[in-house]
Amino acid sequence: MTDLLPIAVLTNAIGTLIILSVFLYLYNENRHEHFLIWTVAWAVYFIYNVGSFAEAYMSASPADSGLRLFWRWLAHASAGVSTVLMLWAGRSFAQGYRFHYGYPLAIFLVFIWTTVTVFFIRNFTWLSLPIFISTGIVFIWTGWIFYGRQAEPRLKGTGVLTCAFILWGLHKLDYPFLRPVEAFAPYGYALSTIFGQVAAIGLIILVLEESKRDVRLAEQRALASEKLATIGRMASYVAHEIKNPLSSVNLNLELLADEIADYDVPSKEEAGELLNAIQEELDRLTRNVDEYLRFARLPQLHLHIGDVNVMLESLLQLVEAELEQKHIEIIQDWDYDVFPVQMDTEHLRSVFLNLICNASEAMPDGGKLHISTRQTDGMVLIHVEDTGCGIRDEDLPFIFEPFYTTKASGTGLGLPYVQQIIHQHEGTIHCTSKVGEGSRFTISLPVAR
Repeated sequence: MTDLLPIAVLTNAIGTLIILSVFLYLYNENRHEHFLIWTVAWAVYFIYNVGSFAEAYMSASPADSGLRLFWRWLAHASAGVSTVLMLWAGRSFAQGYRFHYGYPLAIFLVFIWTTVTVFFIRNFTWLSLPIFISTGIVFIWTGWIFYGRQAEPRLKGTGVLTCAFILWGLHKLDYPFLRPVEAFAPYGYALSTIFGQVAAIGLIILVLEESKRDVRLAEQRALASEKLATIGRMASYVAHEIKNPLSSVNLNLELLADEIADYDVPSKEEAGELLNAIQEELDRLTRNVDEYLRFARLPQLHLHIGDVNVMLESLLQLVEAELEQKHIEIIQDWDYDVFPVQMDTEHLRSVFLNLICNASEAMPDGGKLHISTRQTDGMVLIHVEDTGCGIRDEDLPFIFEPFYTTKASGTGLGLPYVQQIIHQHEGTIHCTSKVGEGSRFTISLPVAR
């Protein structure tokens, strides 16, 4: 049975190389830090395979021979280091990349622990128990991360990865207890090989599924951008045709008001009221024309790394007094650990100002405006929630369509403009609403790389 051990370890090493190749491909394609850390982790895990193979090949040598002890130390130190790196990669994958001094400290402690237990204590249980238990826990946690990676639609690749890493982690938990059993050792390595290959297959499936989804999303955004560009050109043409005559009418109305003011006739006040009514309608038309022109000239963003919490706090200071007059309570709930994002501060402020104004209009009798930030899966989430009248189910799918509005004096361009700006930030915007309870807008922005 021991003759099978080197073969099983070698097969496991080949499987590790396959996983390493997949992660290296993912890093070359995406250039995300978590894929780089995972690549290094699996390279170190391959060193663990090399050390295990050498130790298994020297199984006939005395257990306390210097060379055999070195290979045992190399195997377990590599297993521990790869576990720390996988933990780091998993957290970066789930929450965005962040360096922490705890990771190199943990690697240093792994080297100290394995050196002491291999060369001084020489106790296999003390050596392997903490290493493989921690590896098992990290593998199970990695599987859980992949499970939560996608919300809707659930991708098949995430399911395969979840099962592979959780089963692999459970196997690692029992490995320190079964590894000393000579008959089990080859089968233990064989199980690791199987779980590793299933994980590699899951990664490949996930990459293919996400690529297809990204292509579909890019096509949808391209069609939406083309549609917006066409509508924008039409809006620009119409607005320009109206704006010049409108300016002339405004000017002549002011001259007419000055002329009437010089006459002393009984109907002068009534004429003044009529002129004021005409002026108000002209001002409304002017605002609508300006909004059409703004929509037609979608801006070029000037991105820089910024903090969404700081931007939102300064914006709320600007509108706080006005909202208080309308009896609207502002509830701020910031996650101060969110990572910076690539942002154009001016245009993002206009996005959230638009959403706040919409929320204010939805609460004419007052209410609560709840704005919060969170971070998950490498994205910063901003929630803008009100307790207003809500949006009907039949209207909800069309709120981001240009010129679609349920307001008596609305243009239907506010939310399409908001969506376009968010898309230019490579983010997404989503709305949920219930009539009589309020609406909730969720904006997702990628963390700065």
